[in-house]
Amino acid sequence: MKRNNARNRSRIPASKTREVFAPPEIWTMIFREAGHPVSVDLPINFEDTFVQDYPDVSSIGITPPSTKEAYQTLLAISSTCRSWASLCIPLLYNYVWVSSQNQFNKLLPQLRRHPISQTLGHNTFGGAVRGLYIGYLSPTCTMLSAVCQVCPHLVLLRSVSLEGKNISQWRSLQANLCRLESLRCLDLGAAVFQRVSAPLDSAKPIVFRRLECLNCWSYIWRSISVWYTPNIRIMSVQFLAPDATDFQKCVLPFFRLNGRHIKRLTVVSGATQAEGRLIASDGQPIMSLCHDLEFMITTLAPVIPVLWESALPLSHPTLLGLIISMPWIPHDTPSRLKPILQSLNRRNFPCLRRVELSGAWPVDLKSDLYAKVSAPAWFADVLRSCEDDEIAVTQANTIMTVKVVEQFCVFEQDDG
Repeated sequence: MKRNNARNRSRIPASKTREVFAPPEIWTMIFREAGHPVSVDLPINFEDTFVQDYPDVSSIGITPPSTKEAYQTLLAISSTCRSWASLCIPLLYNYVWVSSQNQFNKLLPQLRRHPISQTLGHNTFGGAVRGLYIGYLSPTCTMLSAVCQVCPHLVLLRSVSLEGKNISQWRSLQANLCRLESLRCLDLGAAVFQRVSAPLDSAKPIVFRRLECLNCWSYIWRSISVWYTPNIRIMSVQFLAPDATDFQKCVLPFFRLNGRHIKRLTVVSGATQAEGRLIASDGQPIMSLCHDLEFMITTLAPVIPVLWESALPLSHPTLLGLIISMPWIPHDTPSRLKPILQSLNRRNFPCLRRVELSGAWPVDLKSDLYAKVSAPAWFADVLRSCEDDEIAVTQANTIMTVKVVEQFCVFEQDDG
């Protein structure tokens, strides 16, 4: 009998025994690939999330998965057996995308539950969540506070908007956010508070030890003056032209404290054409506080005086790339651009490699024109100077040389 058993075992193909005893790390790699992009390995390289397409300046973070196929695949795998469930459930809840209030109402109780098979040890489902995207209008501060409590290991939190009844709710959320020791990317869209009777910022410093990437709109930036983020590398902020004075008052303390760490910066204004006047800077310019900045996006007006000193030419010792976004083209665009573009040379920007004019000025290079439009002659001089200094001036993916622009424009002397 023993001899027959030994003979039978020897007949089992070796490949089957190796499949059964494959290391968990191998299975995890396979499941992660099967569940992409839901199972993307967080933390991600946040430098790859730098946004270059205005007006979607809030899109710092991972793009939410657009299909349900990845979730369904991971769910099917986790239902196969307990061993696979222990490997797959953390991937299934790794990155959660919520697109409606109804989804959120169902999700929160689920995140508080423990798996029946204890596949997460003593953790709840919320303990497996590393990234959360809330893509509907408008989650409340109370809801996000609850998320922070049930998802203590969040690495990335993104919400397209935020709503609160009062400042106390925001301060409570702020306290819960800074307790997330793993949080590295925070993206909070436009905030609306029904009753604003006190300053948003706290009297005590708020410390985010590991935060690397921060995007904030409207009211949110009013509270960051006391934020300390020693690992911040990517910063994006938007303000409206009427808020310019408050913006400087609230944001400059943040840059004084953290600006030296920032590598990539987006500062844009949501001003309409009527509000797009250049504001006067009555505080220390932001660029002087960001000594090691490499890439920047800004709107033409009214942001420039907030970034640089009023005295031209502009300059920066480490800047590699600059995007000037022009979502609308006012009639005085040439006079606004002239002193800025004429500053672009190796003397003022020794490291600069690329400048993108994100708009249709002086002409849309992809359009079909029946006749050439006029462009100021000084712009041709700028293009020649940049070409000599090996600084690429681009529109979309097209390098703007004099030869290229002359196909669409006639350079004429202006009066300025």
